[in-house]
Amino acid sequence: MAVYMIADIKVTDNKWVPAYAASVHELVHKYGGKYLSRSGNVKTLEGKPLETDLIALIQFPSTQAVKSFLADPKYVPFAAARKNGSESRFQLIDDTDVESLFGPARAQYRQPSPDFAARQKFPHGRAVTQRRCQAL
Repeated sequence: MAVYMIADIKVTDNKWVPAYAASVHELVHKYGGKYLSRSGNVKTLEGKPLETDLIALIQFPSTQAVKSFLADPKYVPFAAARKNGSESRFQLIDDTDVESLFGPARAQYRQPSPDFAARQKFPHGRAVTQRRCQAL
């Protein structure tokens, strides 16, 4: 499953930025990563603006690929320089659709567990069979 790393960075000392930008791109690709965006052109459209100078959105093939990238010995000095010259936040999200978590098409209804029918009740009070759940 594809995952996305969001790097939200407020630069406090920009000495690290040129070397980081020139070298880390190659390391990202080594682990199957692909920059979807890497920009300082950040505009808040809604809500309170974050104190952000740079945001990068990077797609990786898996969580393990991200962890391997972050642990790569060649990345360690770049990460240390970034951490010393910025306030950074890296977040990881997957491609799970929010509707599957909060909406009517919840994943448990589409792919019920074997004991789902025995414990699931709908508003009308009747137990719904696993076969009917799979049809939803």
